Amino acid sequence: MILRLLLLLFLQGIRRTSSDPYCVHQIRTIRVTGGGSVTIPCTFTYNRNTYRDGESEWGVGTRRYCADSDTRYGLLSISEYSGRISRPDPPYGNNSASITIHRLRPTDGPVICCRVLLSGEGLTTYPLYSTYGTLLLFSEPAQISVEQLDVIPALPGETITIPCYVHYPPGASERGQSVTWRKGRDAFCSYDQTLDTRDGAGRFSVMDSPTDVSLSINRVRREDSGYYCCIVGKHIESGTELVIEDPSTQPELQVHQSHNAAVPEGGSVTLSCTFHPTETPLWAWIYWRVGSPSGDYAYHPNKQMVHSSYKGRTELRGPAHLHIEGVQRNDSATYYCIVILQYCVDLPEHKSVTSHGHGTRLDVTAITWCPLFQSLF
Repeated sequence: MILRLLLLLFLQGIRRTSSDPYCVHQIRTIRVTGGGSVTIPCTFTYNRNTYRDGESEWGVGTRRYCADSDTRYGLLSISEYSGRISRPDPPYGNNSASITIHRLRPTDGPVICCRVLLSGEGLTTYPLYSTYGTLLLFSEPAQISVEQLDVIPALPGETITIPCYVHYPPGASERGQSVTWRKGRDAFCSYDQTLDTRDGAGRFSVMDSPTDVSLSINRVRREDSGYYCCIVGKHIESGTELVIEDPSTQPELQVHQSHNAAVPEGGSVTLSCTFHPTETPLWAWIYWRVGSPSGDYAYHPNKQMVHSSYKGRTELRGPAHLHIEGVQRNDSATYYCIVILQYCVDLPEHKSVTSHGHGTRLDVTAITWCPLFQSLF
């Protein structure tokens, strides 16, 4: 699924230019299971007028910052990972890299880092680091872990939930942990402000569950844009960027959908969506909502966010098309394709924009039985 998200950009013919700024990007957290495998993608840009070549290299560390001295690069040659590492072909040539770790162990990671070694004629090799790397969150953690999404879209005026799930080690108590939400300028809420989530205190509230302490924001405003960090006790992994649609960014990102589609009940259907940015994006996230641009999720990169009536029945096809299996009569509705693109400004800065299509009306028709066939019964 993660690699599919990255492929979206290049299936549409988007190309890097020689004057791109310097960035390396990874998904900040991935949930994994011991004994399984995980593929971690990495995208990067750099100025090819200055540096002619960029070779990716992978490392492992215990801290979130990949430039820290404790990060060990040359992952393929580290003994603990011997025989368990493969490097799939980059999904779109020299703008990306990926690594797969097989037979995962609880001692792996916890942070997997991508860096790019830039070189050019007469130039000293320059290392370009991913800022935060990718944190492996095991399904049965050795200690409390906090799971958040990287990004979430919103429209002004809607009420949204920013998920935060707490995972406890087997046998650990799920009570007594304090929960604090902060808003800041980066993924760890630097220069942050603590949100007042007391009942009735304002627009912010927190779910009352030891394993689900998600934040609800009522009547979202454009100034709510930023990062939101969930802190459980002293545990924080990385925050969620809230990206709010702004009409002034519409020229930067155009999202197009087919106007309507029809399918008989019980069949399958694919609703088309394409997007056309004016700049070169570093990363793309695709969502589909039903009923309105602020409705329930028919598709979300994180399956936990998908509405119960669509779980297990939807997936992305092609660039950003929504495929629905086992179509039901109550699937008749209008579906909206939502795109978030992240652009490199310069390491470690990026900007994010979101836009949605005008919607595709899906009409589910009843199955018409042949009278001769009916007479047999």
